[in-house]
Amino acid sequence: MRVLGIGASPRKGNSEALLDEALSAKHIQGEKVNLRKLKLNPCLSCGRCEKRPGCVFKDEISALYDRLYDFEGIIFSSPVYFGSLAAQAKVFIDRAQFAWAGRHLMQRSRGVKAVLLVVAGMRNRPDFFRNAEEIFKIWCICLGLEYRGGLYFPGVDAVGDLTADDRRRAREAVRLLLGGREGSPPSSVEVGEQPNSL
Repeated sequence: MRVLGIGASPRKGNSEALLDEALSAKHIQGEKVNLRKLKLNPCLSCGRCEKRPGCVFKDEISALYDRLYDFEGIIFSSPVYFGSLAAQAKVFIDRAQFAWAGRHLMQRSRGVKAVLLVVAGMRNRPDFFRNAEEIFKIWCICLGLEYRGGLYFPGVDAVGDLTADDRRRAREAVRLLLGGREGSPPSSVEVGEQPNSL
């Protein structure tokens, strides 16, 4: 299975480490793109993509969208910032407008599956995870991708906070792509975790 890993962290931190773990799983050919290394031109809402195919920006994001459907699976990782996906993720997602408006890429979308990996420092805010998931699910719907679930890692703040179990769980992303489902984030603190405050 050819899998594209898209990392949205602005630093080389925990969400990227989890993405690396996921891409190291057996039975896949993984390729990773770090959004922080790309020139991220935000959508201008210029409307050009509604008149003719493609984006007014001929940049690395446009090129990445052109390649998106060459893969069988996508693993997207992001930290939670202020209850949402990181800014790099949002710029990338907002730029999907040209693909959605033209529908020229979505004709190739059949069978492409997507999984979300999200980390956050807080343990007792599952609503942050749900918000990040909803944004990602809408992106999948608009691009014709099959959302297969998300893996959520609360209480992971400083670099090095990941546990061996976190790393093991990250490798489960491939299982989700192949047919399993992790499910939605918990409605309360996960068993065995103590809530903390800001």
